[in-house]
Amino acid sequence: MNFQNDKKICIVFPYQRLQERVVNIVHTFVDFGFDVDIIYWQRNAYGDRMPVENHVRLIPINIKSEYGRMRSLVKLLFFLIAVFMKIRAIKPDYIYCAHPHGLLACIGASRFHKSKIIYDAFEFYSYDFTIWYFGRLKKLTRFLFEKIEDILVRRVHAVFTVDSVENFLIQRYARHCKSVEVLYNVPSLTSTPAETLPKSLEEKLSRGPVISYAGGIYENKGAIKMLHLLRDIKLIVPKVSLFLAGEFHGDKIKFQDTLTELGITDDVIISGWLNYPVMISCLKKTDVSLSLNQELGTFGLVSRGNGRKFFSYMEAGLPIVAPNFGEIGLIVKEVNCGLLVNTNDREEILNAVIFLLQNKKKARLFGSNGLNAIKSQYNWKHEIPKIQRTLKYLNLL
Repeated sequence: MNFQNDKKICIVFPYQRLQERVVNIVHTFVDFGFDVDIIYWQRNAYGDRMPVENHVRLIPINIKSEYGRMRSLVKLLFFLIAVFMKIRAIKPDYIYCAHPHGLLACIGASRFHKSKIIYDAFEFYSYDFTIWYFGRLKKLTRFLFEKIEDILVRRVHAVFTVDSVENFLIQRYARHCKSVEVLYNVPSLTSTPAETLPKSLEEKLSRGPVISYAGGIYENKGAIKMLHLLRDIKLIVPKVSLFLAGEFHGDKIKFQDTLTELGITDDVIISGWLNYPVMISCLKKTDVSLSLNQELGTFGLVSRGNGRKFFSYMEAGLPIVAPNFGEIGLIVKEVNCGLLVNTNDREEILNAVIFLLQNKKKARLFGSNGLNAIKSQYNWKHEIPKIQRTLKYLNLL
């Protein structure tokens, strides 16, 4: 799909690694014939995950990230001023803002060139930003955040958002913007799998059965539970290992202490962040995938189209052990690609993993069901018409 277009789109993102969803959107804009400028916050020295191709120009804003709220707020203010100035210099026809942090700067700069704005609300921002507050303060802060966001959304021209329980997010944004689309966080299927893996990873993933987890390593995503689970599984399947493809968030010392206490240090493989093709290639070498999210934070608000982790597991052809609360595991149930469990019931999780390790025919069937669903339905090709509708609404196509 290639279109001829003389329009310019500016992407604004406050991090230096684009999420896979944003990368897919950038590629879609390029396929539609747009010239794309990506303004992003280069916070430190680690490598980028940016689409480098024709018609894409990368514009880093080099401001070192700081710890502490006041320092972070000051640096954010510098970033927003820089975004405002960059947009004014670029003079884009359209602005795609992938985070509420950049909205005010985008709206302000758009007034000078009458640029139209697409806001991508691809997280539960009002919940994420108030995670450290409690009780009435949490409710008040969330209320204020949503009121401010609603005011800003009235000043954009289109909104993309994510799938949510009973569609509450799309209903909220639709009250303030006429064009709202829900985009599923599905893979593009255009990435070429990594032909070779780092030798150390290749060896560790080949020494026996492997249970895998992909994503940020958080306690509320079951990180500590997975360690206890591994210790219990090893009593039945001694050569099993646990592969964690992600970066630590939270109490790393507690995690390391638990590893030592349980005596499983040599049985846990931690890769750190991996680019998507390498991660998928690694997952394909494992046997069972885990998602042990706890019923905390936003996990009870997630619906079928927002399970990025599940779609990655399905793309890798893995059977999935997933939560049975809310709608987070709905995709696993509908596609029949794994088992739903109470993620607070250690024995239930253990029985599910042991069943999949010992019943390889059933595990392969689950994995095949998931992969077939990705190929036929849950892939980026099916999201492109939604983007196309938005672009036509904005007279971009």
